[in-house]
Amino acid sequence: MTICQTSRNPYNASCYKKSRKLSVNVLNQLVEATGCKKEKVWKTDSMSGINWSKVPVTIVEIEEVINVDGQLRNMTSIYIMRDDRMLLLYRIGSRVVAPSWCGIGGHFEPAELNMAQAAALRELREETGLTGDDLENLKLRYVTLRLKNGEIRQNYYFFAYLKPKVQVNMNCPEGILEWVPCRAVPDREMPYTARFVVQHYLKHARYDERLYSGIAGPDGVEFLPLVEF
Repeated sequence: MTICQTSRNPYNASCYKKSRKLSVNVLNQLVEATGCKKEKVWKTDSMSGINWSKVPVTIVEIEEVINVDGQLRNMTSIYIMRDDRMLLLYRIGSRVVAPSWCGIGGHFEPAELNMAQAAALRELREETGLTGDDLENLKLRYVTLRLKNGEIRQNYYFFAYLKPKVQVNMNCPEGILEWVPCRAVPDREMPYTARFVVQHYLKHARYDERLYSGIAGPDGVEFLPLVEF
């Protein structure tokens, strides 16, 4: 599948026709070269990598088949803290989750499959303009797995603190950014796994330095510290 903007994109609608042509051509060439199943050109205005572009652009969506029953989907998020508040994004238009409050993040690009932090920082830059230099104590704190709709969803959750003098541009092309008091964060509607991760972090993990694994099930997420041995 390839992705381009719609003809009504508020940021770069003038590139729509050329972007759609590019998306069609890239998709056809990929199918011809690999013999993979042909999907579609998905038109959406929810992709920051497209919204920031000033030239014709397309995104190639590649999913790695790991068994005959499912596929692997790699995603990452950064949750940023300042004082006793957490920066949340009300994301609209996601293909994976309903509109809800999330961290800053998204899907891995193909070249990032072994570099979770690189994917997280790219998403951070695209959605907020912030870079790793604007953060303190950026660490991977959770790696979770969930089986959903025939695919294994693997999420990498980073947490960090915003440096004291850094300001966030609250105009985000992906949705609505808001600094939420930590006491009010659990009351926000969140994606299933993220809700349990954030609750666990606020109650436990922000007071330690451990990396946790999490397995999602119908009754919640079971967390276990990851140790090197």
